[in-house]
Amino acid sequence: MVFGLLAMAQGYIAASDYPPEALKQHHEGIVEVELVVDPTGRLANCAVTHSTRWPELDATTCELFKQRAKYAPAQDNHGRKLGYVYRMRINWLLDPKHASSVASPPLDQLHVNAALDPSKKSIVAMSVIVSATGAILTCNVNDLITKDSALKTVDVVDQACSDFARLGKHDVMMDSDGNPMVYAREQRFQLVGTVQR
Repeated sequence: MVFGLLAMAQGYIAASDYPPEALKQHHEGIVEVELVVDPTGRLANCAVTHSTRWPELDATTCELFKQRAKYAPAQDNHGRKLGYVYRMRINWLLDPKHASSVASPPLDQLHVNAALDPSKKSIVAMSVIVSATGAILTCNVNDLITKDSALKTVDVVDQACSDFARLGKHDVMMDSDGNPMVYAREQRFQLVGTVQR
């Protein structure tokens, strides 16, 4: 699966974009947004999935992505254009020294049949293709970041994809014309073991 080029925040959100009211009130925070891009490469929706608690920072984030970012559609393995859903976190910080004091939203969790060490965080990056009705068509593990040796004995791809599918139907996403679309989603999850150590 090939994802279209998604503009990163660098170059699209600058220090000069800090909302004046937030600057005056010293508001800071991390906002997570979900961007829905349709098969033509148009931004169909931007929604805040984790708020900074400051409406002016949240609203400015989506406004800037709507105004400035350029997207290309994703493609499946056969070259067909797909929509895609992407989550991005933006740090609105007045002073980078405060970065450690701003809480980052937790990752969603997936379960695997292993005795994982909770002190060794295991992260999996997955991509799925979801039908216009919300059913998972394909699931792939793109990356596994872990120091936990227990995961060497586990088929992470099968178990993570099974747990993701177990969650049931997934959101039906609309293109910019309001029609349900097939889309790709790339997301990171924290793996949690279901076996006691």
